[in-house]
Amino acid sequence: MLKPLLTRIHREFNVSVAEMGFLDNRSESVIACAMVGNESAHLERSLKVVLNWIESQYPTGQVYDDQIEIII
Repeated sequence: MLKPLLTRIHREFNVSVAEMGFLDNRSESVIACAMVGNESAHLERSLKVVLNWIESQYPTGQVYDDQIEIII
């Protein structure tokens, strides 16, 4: 069930996306998205759009935590 979500996120936002945790658990998952760019503010806004989209498209799911890390 998670693979269609990962594929859709990649297709909609052109980000790299992968399941990073709870790989054997069907009720929980850790999803990581990555982008490369030259302006940190743009990257942060774009990743927030991805998070908002996930929350709006999957209202029965629950986001427990989110973190955006910019590496310079």
